[in-house]
Order: sequence, then C-alpha cells, then structure tokens
Amino acid sequence: MVDDGSLPAGYIPILMPAYDRPEYLAQVLKALERADGMQSTVLIVSQDGDNARVAAMLDAVTAFRVVRLSHWRPYLGGLPRLFLSHSDFATADNVRWLLRFAFESLRARNAIVLESDIRPSTDFYRFFQWMAAEIEGNATLRERVWTVNGYNMRSRRGADPYTLSPFGFTVWGWLCPGSTWPDIRDGWTWFHNWDIQVEAARRASGRASLTPALSRMRNIGMQGINFDVRSAADAAKWEAVWTSEVGVPYWGKAPVVTEQWARA
Repeated sequence: MVDDGSLPAGYIPILMPAYDRPEYLAQVLKALERADGMQSTVLIVSQDGDNARVAAMLDAVTAFRVVRLSHWRPYLGGLPRLFLSHSDFATADNVRWLLRFAFESLRARNAIVLESDIRPSTDFYRFFQWMAAEIEGNATLRERVWTVNGYNMRSRRGADPYTLSPFGFTVWGWLCPGSTWPDIRDGWTWFHNWDIQVEAARRASGRASLTPALSRMRNIGMQGINFDVRSAADAAKWEAVWTSEVGVPYWGKAPVVTEQWARA
C-alpha cells in the first residue's frame, strides 16, 4: 500500500525508475536517508528487470517509506522484442508509467522524478514542496512554469537558495506540477529519448522550466544511457557542482525569478 493514511495531505511522491546500477543507487539511498522531509512522503520505485542487489537494497530501507514495484516492459504486436528491449524505449515507458501512477492512480497534485543515479541534496524535498506550493498559489507561475529543475551545473558555493531562472527542461531530478502533466502525457514519445520530447513540448507550450541557482541534485552516474564520462577532467566538471547539505528555511520566503521569461 502506498498510503495507509499516515502521509500528510498534499505530500509529493518521489518517483524513481531503477534498473541495474546498485553502486549508484546505494549513494542515492544514503542521501535520501539524510534528506529533510522524507518521513512525510514515499519513494515509489519502478524496477525494470530483476537485479537482485537493487531489489535487496530497496527492500532493506527502513529510514523512510519505500514501495518497490516491478515494471514489465510492454509487448506490442508486430514489434520485435529486441526493439522493446532497447534502453530508450524501456526508460520512456517506465518514467511514463510512474507519472501516470502518481497523477492518475494516487491523484497526487505534484510529483518528483528522481533517477537512481542522481544524488539529492539535504533540502531537495523541502525545496520542491516550497516551489509546488508557490506555483499552486500563484496564477502567473501556473501559467508560465512547465517544470522545476533540481539540477544546475553552474551551482557553486554561496549560490542563493531562493533564486531561480527560466530555462529549458533538465532531466536530472525535477518537479512535475499537476498542471503540466496533461501536456507531458499527451506529447510522450516511445521511440526517442523521452526527455528530449518533454523539452520539445515545453518549447511548443511557450512555458519555461525554472532552474535553481543552488543545485539540489548531483549527477553521479558517469556511465549510463546516452552518458559516458571517462576522463578525469570531464568528471571534475560534474563533481564541482555545489549542493547544500544543510537545511534551508523556505516557508514565508518568495522565489526570486531572474531574467526574461522569453529567453527560455
């Protein structure tokens, strides 16, 4: 059971597609144990495949609520199974299934997508809670915001935690407002990188994704789908991204949105 009645009203489920990289997942779960607010939400993992180490790690979590579901890749008549096993198709189907589950089965108002090789900051959940409430309560933000990114590669020590800039969609940890889900769902792709299609839909909508000056995410998956960082110099650029490991007070604060919306 995802919610036995003990979760607070308006909680934001955290959606995680997982496959076969337990070495990254272990770091993400450790970060989630330290994150503020995890006792007020649920991590819903859709596990693609049957990696025993991944399953064991998730089943062993006791610090916060975890629901692990098995994701079975669909079979469409006339399409070869070899095609359906392609990582782009499998990942797109898994992420879409999680979002549909959150919005259409759980009736969540918002959802957070966090992949199993993206390590969140201590305050990431409170940050997304804060921004979800700001969007829900502000007609201008509801009209203009597509998603809220958690990642900013330019984040450095001293970055303001309340400042965001209009930008494109970034896949590495993000908030999907309920107001955006119908457009994302209707423009979904099965045959290409799903995140590229979400960005194309954002552009078509005329809305912007907001990127925080202070990153709430760090990409630790140096090898993965469409991503392969081998050199120490390239790895250092990713490791330089600064994330705060202390709590940030959000309530009563207003987000500071910089630059022109038209630039996104």
